[in-house]
Amino acid sequence: MLRTYQMPDFTELLSDEAETGALLRLIRETPQPRLPALVEKLSVEKKLSNHLLLMATREGLLDFLIATVSARTGVSFEQVKIDMLHGDATLVGRVLVKAGISNVMCEYFWRALIATRDKYEEPRKATG
Repeated sequence: MLRTYQMPDFTELLSDEAETGALLRLIRETPQPRLPALVEKLSVEKKLSNHLLLMATREGLLDFLIATVSARTGVSFEQVKIDMLHGDATLVGRVLVKAGISNVMCEYFWRALIATRDKYEEPRKATG
């Protein structure tokens, strides 16, 4: 693109941004009980980056954060949910580091988490 149009090639950046948007839409549309399977699939496909996880957290997709941390650490979904929704910065940071998120990134996750966790809604149970 640089040679042809005499302008920088942002194709890869735009492609990454479009893929992130598509993945966030997929996460948003996936029912909570199916999130662990989605986490596994994205992980196998090498699409489950910490960047995607941070973007999901910023959008309030906390069940996805919880499912991912649970899968990465082996800690139950329910325990991770308690830690993420009620823990202080130290506890949350410890859990995130255990899930493979760097100490530097933990601050960004903490900010996103405290901005969204008060709005967290439990998934509705199906009524028969």
